[in-house]
Amino acid sequence: PPLYILSRAVSTVPQLWREWTVGLAGGPSVQGLEDMYGHRWRQKHSEQVLYGRRKIIIQEIWRRQARGINTSTAVEEVELVRQRGQLSLYQLYQVLNRQKKCTL
Repeated sequence: PPLYILSRAVSTVPQLWREWTVGLAGGPSVQGLEDMYGHRWRQKHSEQVLYGRRKIIIQEIWRRQARGINTSTAVEEVELVRQRGQLSLYQLYQVLNRQKKCTL
């Protein structure tokens, strides 16, 4: 599997969605790497951790899509949550992860 390092420059939900679904600057998409190689492309522990955190945000977009919201609106809604709370992606992950644990 190729060695891919998740972009540390990604700071918004739309950027994260773009990296996940189509890739950045001609690079592969995270989803494509997952589909083709599973976890094997995430060799470094730091990438495994960042992937897991970002996936929580992606899952929130998927959750909204499953409720019938179109993709661009779902991405915008999650970004609005981030902006309104003046949250970094890491802080957004923390909020979503806490909510997820409360609903289990």
